Amino acid sequence: MSISFLTISGCWDERPESAVQLAIRLAGFLTELTDTGPIFAAWEWRTRRHRSAVPLRLTMPPDIDELAAAIDECKGFRPHHGRKTHSKYWVQAGAPDDRQPFFSLTLDSNVLGMPDWHENRADLTILTQSDSRLEQIGVAAAEPALFALIRAWQPRWAIIDTPRNRPPVWRQEKPPRYEGGWVVYLDRVLASRAQFPDFTLVESCGDGHLIRATTSGFDVTNDAHQAAARTIEAAILLLNGT
Repeated sequence: MSISFLTISGCWDERPESAVQLAIRLAGFLTELTDTGPIFAAWEWRTRRHRSAVPLRLTMPPDIDELAAAIDECKGFRPHHGRKTHSKYWVQAGAPDDRQPFFSLTLDSNVLGMPDWHENRADLTILTQSDSRLEQIGVAAAEPALFALIRAWQPRWAIIDTPRNRPPVWRQEKPPRYEGGWVVYLDRVLASRAQFPDFTLVESCGDGHLIRATTSGFDVTNDAHQAAARTIEAAILLLNGT
């Protein structure tokens, strides 16, 4: 197994919310992540205004007013390399010299009063640098993080994924909204449209379904795991035309 990073991503339909409403969602997400283990305990803003009124390190447990103030500050952010980023956070456990996975959360959400260029999605990246010990920590954290994302954001689609040989999304002319992964969540509507082979592992999850490539930990060097993931992706990609 050799994983340089994992991603836990989800997207939802346009859902304009106030900064306070979004802060409540974000607070629930961060709280649930923190409850899964100390590796999620120390979050810092990575995109803040100069002379921001918001502390660099997030108050934990999350403070709704503080989060809402930070979200309001993000309204004036400008495009960066053709993309507009709403908020970014990262978390790292232990002392700086400890070897721990590096976590980065990017949130793009359509907040009331903001332009309509937001993608309405959340992306949590776990950087493991192909280190076997960090991979074990990252893989163990991935599924709880996915469930936390589902409960907080009620996405239409969400995945746990690993790097694959494909063009980065920012280089694709029109990247698909829904992609495959080793674990995929689809809400009830999307799940009803998807067609999976009989051998695909499907289970209920909240108001939708989880589709798994394997019941064990995904191994990027395992041909059977890769084949199952490709089968799932083929079915998921068809949803982009529905």
